[in-house]
Amino acid sequence: HAIEHAVDVAFTKVNASLRLVKEWSELWRLPLNPAKCQAMRFGYQHQPSSRKPAPTLKIGETALPFVKEARYLGLNFTTDMNWVHHFNLLMERVKPAMAAFKSACRPGSPLSLSSRRLLYTATIRPILEFGCAAYLNASENQLSRLAGVEYQALRWITQNFDWRVRSEDLYAEAGLIPIRRRLV
Repeated sequence: HAIEHAVDVAFTKVNASLRLVKEWSELWRLPLNPAKCQAMRFGYQHQPSSRKPAPTLKIGETALPFVKEARYLGLNFTTDMNWVHHFNLLMERVKPAMAAFKSACRPGSPLSLSSRRLLYTATIRPILEFGCAAYLNASENQLSRLAGVEYQALRWITQNFDWRVRSEDLYAEAGLIPIRRRLV
């Protein structure tokens, strides 16, 4: 019962805040569109007792639907904050950029090393690092996917496709800091 009471108190406070936001938006003639709003509960999902209806969040008279996944400012959040869905979408988004990058940096391309590095830092790196402050708690597996894309780009930047060459040497040649060190 203590958990249910704490959940009820939290919902009451959030609804009070939503009323204030709605009043503010009306005062400043910046109307909210409740049809475009969603609610999400992060972390442990306490199941309310069957005797009592689940609490709702409202903007005006509109109850907000609870979702398990939501996109906000380019980041894909899930209730468990595991980031798998976000990284899957990120990898799909980086594929066409990497294809264009590889085409521009193909062996025999007139681009210099500094031009290839600039092309990487202007096109691929922003996709990989966008929103990184939010997903730094992602699993090692997910963060390794970012490093894998960067390592692939590093080969094209340096034009060194000899897999016996250590990545540290490639980073030094390219004049880049590894993504894992930049994100910390």
